[in-house]
Amino acid sequence: MEHKTLILRLVKVGMYMVILAQNTRHVQGLTCMECTNIDLDGTSAGIFVNPFLNIIPGIRNENCKAPTSQTDIDLITCPENPETGHHVYRCGAYKGKINIAIAGGISNSSLNIIDRQCVLIYQGLDRGCHPQSFVEEDASDFQKIFASLENLGAVEFEGDICLAEDNDATPAPNCSSNMIVQSLVFILTTCFICIFLS
Repeated sequence: MEHKTLILRLVKVGMYMVILAQNTRHVQGLTCMECTNIDLDGTSAGIFVNPFLNIIPGIRNENCKAPTSQTDIDLITCPENPETGHHVYRCGAYKGKINIAIAGGISNSSLNIIDRQCVLIYQGLDRGCHPQSFVEEDASDFQKIFASLENLGAVEFEGDICLAEDNDATPAPNCSSNMIVQSLVFILTTCFICIFLS
């Protein structure tokens, strides 16, 4: 009777641990850099654009251009991948120009931009840069920048989405959920063998 009670307790503990490991897997994700840099406009249009750029917070991070492991850049953990569809989260960067047709036809402005973030992208795309047609509508940070600049006029992005290899991204500080499950199975099996041999 004692053996049965002990076995039931071990099974319950094992089930709780496996469920915990599965939940851990759902919250794990890539850890990506999150930063933006928009260069000021050096042309005559800069008279209209640059003062506006200087008051938008978080879009003038020079370290974003060529970050290193020593660079002070914010990190973000990607959300869980969608359960349906063909899109996954990857670490990437929008690189190119933001073209602004200033309201009233006063002038046009072209601003260099790099925006590093966690991007939702078609899962078949390889590492490297891809044309702007792959830029997703729901790239929230990017869309916020557009919304801010639209006060100046019509805004258009011209450039690429550049994807990092997943193992080039900053890894989340956790261990593999598969290893956790395998370890739990091994421990439980060992416990059962010890009980039956005693």
